[in-house]
Amino acid sequence: MINVLVVYATDYQNTFKMAQAVVAGVQSVPDCKAVLKAAETATFDDLIAADAVVLGSPVHMGSAGTGGSRNLLTPAVAAPG
Repeated sequence: MINVLVVYATDYQNTFKMAQAVVAGVQSVPDCKAVLKAAETATFDDLIAADAVVLGSPVHMGSAGTGGSRNLLTPAVAAPG
């Protein structure tokens, strides 16, 4: 079973709707399972447990990524190995 973590940050629910569509697509593939989490609730352990990660974030003033998604990715980038 391939585990796909779909993480999203959203202000007006548009990125959430896109994340739901990604989950539906993943789940339509045999032997694939998707977990949908808001960036604020996803953890580093969630990243480690996943075989694939899809990250969706709104764009504000040309800058992709909000505090939630940045906070999730910072320890992953700093982790050894």
